[in-house]
Amino acid sequence: MENQIVVKNYTQGQLSEAFNKLTEGMENWKMPIRTIIHTSEWPIMQDACVYFTGSELWQLYDNGDATMEVAAEGYYNTIGA
Repeated sequence: MENQIVVKNYTQGQLSEAFNKLTEGMENWKMPIRTIIHTSEWPIMQDACVYFTGSELWQLYDNGDATMEVAAEGYYNTIGA
């Protein structure tokens, strides 16, 4: 399944890699997400976040240096836990 297309044109492996980067440094990936990403990563990060947590990734702030601050409700909030 790692190489199988699962969302749009992304494989499970690509989404997993993007999500791991999105949640890097978090103690629990199911908690709300707030981090900084490169603007070029925005499309895959959005899809990875929805795929793994069910929550939308939102841009909070454009840092003006090709990075942006993003946030998502996270898995627990999405399922109502």
